[in-house]
Amino acid sequence: MICKEVDYAAAIQQWQSLLDSGSLPKSQQQAARRHLAGLQAEKDMAYHLEVFFASRESFAVFNNLKVEHNGLSAQIDHLVLTRWTAYFIESKSVSQVITVNEHGEWGRIHNRRFTPIESPLEQSRRHKETLYNFMTAHREEFMGKLLGFVMVKHFERLLTPVHYVAISTHGQIQGDGRRKFPEVKKADQIPHEVIAHHQALNTGLLNLYAKQEEMDAFNKTEFAAVIQFLARHDVAPAPLDQFRQFVGELPRMGDEPVKGERDASEVELAPSDDSPVERQYACRKCQSKKLAVAHGPYGYYLKCGDCGGNTPIVELCEKCSEKMKVSKAGAAYTLKCPKCGQSSPLIVGSSTDALASEPVSTTMRSQAAPSEAVATAPAPAAPASPPCPLCGSQMALRTARRGKNTGGQFWGCTTYPKCKGIVAESDS
Repeated sequence: MICKEVDYAAAIQQWQSLLDSGSLPKSQQQAARRHLAGLQAEKDMAYHLEVFFASRESFAVFNNLKVEHNGLSAQIDHLVLTRWTAYFIESKSVSQVITVNEHGEWGRIHNRRFTPIESPLEQSRRHKETLYNFMTAHREEFMGKLLGFVMVKHFERLLTPVHYVAISTHGQIQGDGRRKFPEVKKADQIPHEVIAHHQALNTGLLNLYAKQEEMDAFNKTEFAAVIQFLARHDVAPAPLDQFRQFVGELPRMGDEPVKGERDASEVELAPSDDSPVERQYACRKCQSKKLAVAHGPYGYYLKCGDCGGNTPIVELCEKCSEKMKVSKAGAAYTLKCPKCGQSSPLIVGSSTDALASEPVSTTMRSQAAPSEAVATAPAPAAPASPPCPLCGSQMALRTARRGKNTGGQFWGCTTYPKCKGIVAESDS
């Protein structure tokens, strides 16, 4: 049964109209798009929950539930409650790619840019703690008493929490964590997972105890009471109220440029489709922007002029999200998608000229100053560290201590044991 329905459609229409109007200040457009995408993801998940659980009395579905306790708040996108399980579902809007590594660290790839994000699983677990603490503090409002005595029953040890992250149906899930964290699912898969989990607890020889009412977190009366309790203490604002609050906090429109007008600097900085785009790269080790394109045995990467660190060039195609390849013709570098063929010139900024004469690699040095290379023979230098072929980090020269290559040298990733990338010394 659906215990709390939310009118997502009205709010989505308002957000979309606001963005389409062109009257929104540029500084607020990204925030508005995030609100809109989040509502669309929640609406999608709420639809799937309604299809499967609207007529099932043993499931209580709350959409957009918020409770507050001791200065903390838990705003749960979707809660599916049974007499012995609480399913917490976090909706995540993913228009392109979401990544989860083996350590449970999350990131979003949008318009070819990788951005670390907070783990929605950890967020859901925090919400569970706040909700359970709130319910425990007020359990006398919905729980019965033990054997008719004064002592109020407890529920938290018998109410098993299960967490899911609902990814937009058109998004992609990538990374080594896909198998390690099966809680991450497409939105349309989650109702099936909930039903299968619930049925597994209800059947089988190993689950006979679950059938005994004394092993339930709530009996039938308490289950009905806890539903009313949560509905009574829900303080989540309606999506339409959130929209009105956002609009009310906008700067006065008279302080913004007139619609259709653009600042001169904005016009100059806006790149055309055919013009080279200067990308704001930074060294992954020291955050310096003094970078130049260099070439190694595993392709092109960025060499830092300050610390000497290596930074991989990771750009995704705007059309198909495929990783783009770097190629060079003369002095120009180009990013090209191997899947759809879209390409764009690559410019790393003025730092390329600043590093042109530095010993980034033999190839770059000979191209930057051919006359100097002929006139003076430089002293032998330590071999340049190649980028890690697995993660792009800087590599260090190591010596094998066992095996058939004992005593030999090889390049090993400096982030070992997190990354176990290696390169033979002869390949560098």
